[in-house]
Amino acid sequence: MDVGDFHHRVATVVLSLAPRKSELRDDTQRLVEDLGYTSLGLMELAMELSLEFDIEPLDAERLADVRTVADVVSFVEGLVG
Repeated sequence: MDVGDFHHRVATVVLSLAPRKSELRDDTQRLVEDLGYTSLGLMELAMELSLEFDIEPLDAERLADVRTVADVVSFVEGLVG
């Protein structure tokens, strides 16, 4: 899978679960402030990413620095390898 496809898959998951549905303007959109995620929503996102990319379950501590769509893409990319 090329980088563009990977990015698109991650962004699709992020946007499909976002409380504030919108088109992805850019990778700097913030999960909480721009897309409306709550702490519960972020945990749901973590579980969905875990299932979608067949990676180990993600916990809140590991996700503490994930704030934007770009952060999510980088984080998942680092786990997928």
